[in-house]
Amino acid sequence: MFLSNVGSLPHFEGEKEYPYSHIDNWFKVQIELGFDVIGTGEPGWREKYSMIERFTRDLGGFEIIRIGNQFKTRYMGKITPPENIDDVKEVIENKYLRRIAGKKAVLKATVTDPVSIVCGLDNFMKITSELTNILWDVTDALKPIVKALDEVVDIVQFDCPIHSYNPTRDPWQYVDELVNLVKGRRWLHMCGSLKRIFTHLVSKGKYKVDVLHCHLFGKEEEENFKTIEDNLQEFIKSGKKIGAGVVNTAIQDLPQQVDSVKTIVEKMKHLERLVGQDKIAALSPGCGLTLLPKTTHLILERVAEAHKRIRA
Repeated sequence: MFLSNVGSLPHFEGEKEYPYSHIDNWFKVQIELGFDVIGTGEPGWREKYSMIERFTRDLGGFEIIRIGNQFKTRYMGKITPPENIDDVKEVIENKYLRRIAGKKAVLKATVTDPVSIVCGLDNFMKITSELTNILWDVTDALKPIVKALDEVVDIVQFDCPIHSYNPTRDPWQYVDELVNLVKGRRWLHMCGSLKRIFTHLVSKGKYKVDVLHCHLFGKEEEENFKTIEDNLQEFIKSGKKIGAGVVNTAIQDLPQQVDSVKTIVEKMKHLERLVGQDKIAALSPGCGLTLLPKTTHLILERVAEAHKRIRA
């Protein structure tokens, strides 16, 4: 069972130019805490873009605008792939991490799936009549990025936060088109409730990934554990494993709200009793940590300590 990061980590400015300062810092933190699977911390290049703009910035047919303190992407026309894959910022960041981490480190890159990108567009409501065509165009445009990342890292994780809401017909078809390009290990991160989507997640013909990273904390915790239990045989038959996001990240940025090591261990023991230790691929925080700059270190320390106790 890996000790893994999820994806995003709070922006870190250091002596070195950003985003390299961010990658250097969080690489050091992850290594010192004993993380087995390491990522860039999703710096978002120099603009500190979040999960959508990290990819739309390098695709044709999009415009990124600033609204207050946030960036938003607007669909402007035909979506096209990057002109030069070597200029794609997500690829540059992961290549840099590989250089400093060395060949033996297990690295994971995160890719926002096409449905989550399109549903998060600033002018989404104006393009619904063209939705299917735009989704396929975004999927095709992301293909060279996925291929390039797969050459650099060991695991490509597809972040699908919107899929639990079933936002469009058969949302898995778009992510599966990208999953099929990955020669290495393939993970999927799913936010929110599993109730409406889990039967699709554990289907052999849909979501063709190796690991399903799920939320097992907060308001979804009880329901998601029950959903796994109710579909246990289908899950076992699927051959897939669970990435356990058991540390509550939907909290205020206050140390007293961070889950204790005991709580983390108890949740993991519950999951082990339910699915078996061999069906758990990773232990990690529940979701990205960008919005928790004051408590991120404490969260990472506690999940690392819990991992040690479980392994002992």
